[in-house]
Amino acid sequence: MDLERRARPLLVVLSGLVAAACGTVVLAGWCFRLPALTDFGSRRIPMAPSTALLFVVLGLAIAVAARSEPPRAAWASFVLFVLSASAALLVSGLLGYRPGIEHLGLRVEGQVAGIPLGHMSPITAAAFLLASAGLLAGVPRPGARRRLSQLATACGLLVIAGSGLFLLAYLAGEPLFYGQGLIPPAAPTSVSFLALGAGLVLLSRREARARDG
Repeated sequence: MDLERRARPLLVVLSGLVAAACGTVVLAGWCFRLPALTDFGSRRIPMAPSTALLFVVLGLAIAVAARSEPPRAAWASFVLFVLSASAALLVSGLLGYRPGIEHLGLRVEGQVAGIPLGHMSPITAAAFLLASAGLLAGVPRPGARRRLSQLATACGLLVIAGSGLFLLAYLAGEPLFYGQGLIPPAAPTSVSFLALGAGLVLLSRREARARDG
């Protein structure tokens, strides 16, 4: 039991750092014009710069949350940034509006299967909403109820299930939503969300046990 308690925070940190590292690699790929880094060699649609940035922020936020007492106000501001940005991009994506700010000032051009590069999928934005909301619920505040940990666990499991489905479709050579008028999540995005979802579930289960005493 003591070994499990010591290992769980380490796994949470590792999960967050994997997601942040994936985002960093993709940003480096866009900066240095190395396409293999932006799509992980899949030769499919690459991860958008905006998506990569949110993975860096949220991945580090999950890693920091593994601490017993994260700096709540500063920490929450970064998670709220991801939540608000993903909400805005979800709405704009569903409306068919693709803001250039998503490129983060980087040179992004071209298409894959008729899909313009450099823009976040609405599905990805929805997953970020789930993950960031779950993370806010999963890190306790004074007087917080156990149901919040259960909500965080549910959000993490949904993120894992969705990203796992998309990743399996990529591995099978039949990626979902290509040629259907909707920007699909990139292969690196699915990998990163698997790490984020795992970290969120591990973190929320740890906090649930802590609340139970």
